[in-house]
Amino acid sequence: MANTKSLYALFYPGTCVYLNIDGSVQMNTGFSTAGGMNRDETEKWILGYNRFLGKSSVFVAELWGIFDGLLLLQKRIQHTLFQEERWFIQHILKEDNHATDSLVKMVFANEEELCLFEAPPLEIQGNLEEDIAKGSLFPSPTL
Repeated sequence: MANTKSLYALFYPGTCVYLNIDGSVQMNTGFSTAGGMNRDETEKWILGYNRFLGKSSVFVAELWGIFDGLLLLQKRIQHTLFQEERWFIQHILKEDNHATDSLVKMVFANEEELCLFEAPPLEIQGNLEEDIAKGSLFPSPTL
């Protein structure tokens, strides 16, 4: 059973970095996974990631998705985050985040601790293109 597929976006003046996250738990085994992807305002892939968590709740899986995503973003754009006076998080419904859901569920097959993807994996290309076509990955910021 997958929890809410969420899109969290960090906005700062002149630039956007989107962090899509998801957590998933298999009902039959209780095993959970977490992951997500970072993209810029031009829809360019920055980094994807997923993690096998073993047995945990959906809530814990979602928290790992957020934690890993923010940690990886912080390492890549630390200077930008510290220079900006404000940034915020926006939630997008699960129905609009199929690519991240696919990325998270990939890890059930290999049960690896943390995998990083410098480019979008072929397994999620179709869902990624659909999400982009719907405009669901890149909502406009509202202040």
